[in-house]
Amino acid sequence: YGPRHLDVAASARELATALWLSGHEAEAEPYFRESLATLRAAHPAGDPRLALALANYGGRLMARGRHRDAIPHLREAAAIAARDLPPDDPLTGVYQGTYGNALRQAGEYAAAEPVLREAEARLRLARAPGGVMALRVRVYLGDVLRARGRPREAEAVLLPAYTQLAAERGVANAQTQAALRELVRLYDTAGRAADAARY
Repeated sequence: YGPRHLDVAASARELATALWLSGHEAEAEPYFRESLATLRAAHPAGDPRLALALANYGGRLMARGRHRDAIPHLREAAAIAARDLPPDDPLTGVYQGTYGNALRQAGEYAAAEPVLREAEARLRLARAPGGVMALRVRVYLGDVLRARGRPREAEAVLLPAYTQLAAERGVANAQTQAALRELVRLYDTAGRAADAARY
């Protein structure tokens, strides 16, 4: 087939995924990169398949705590999706939200805020404002607002997101617990010990 055939990309991706799932994250990374390089050569102008591959690789880097390394891949995935997919496709909001979260995790709060607000707007356009990804985006945005010294705005975003997650998914749900942690951190940061203790 040759090194740039799309079957090579698929095989490299499958091998990388198998290695990752078996706990060999470091060994998987070169195969993820090979799959990406093959797709990029086949679609130099960008393609939704390349966006998916970029988002998946960025997500793997995020899972390893390499947030800054993930940022360019997630930014490119979001840009391709915004250009090539219909504006009401929820994937445009998902990719934008994941990119914004990478910026947040890297401490780039000023850059993260407009990205997350755009993600929220895209998910609203896709008629998915109450979906799990939209709620996650609000939790990310609330944390960014807290970090930027705007506790009232942060609470106005975080509290409804936590309340909805708790009602729909239960307090023990992982996404609910993530929202709860950010809400308690907000109250601790703001010196509102009584509110923090309530949760």
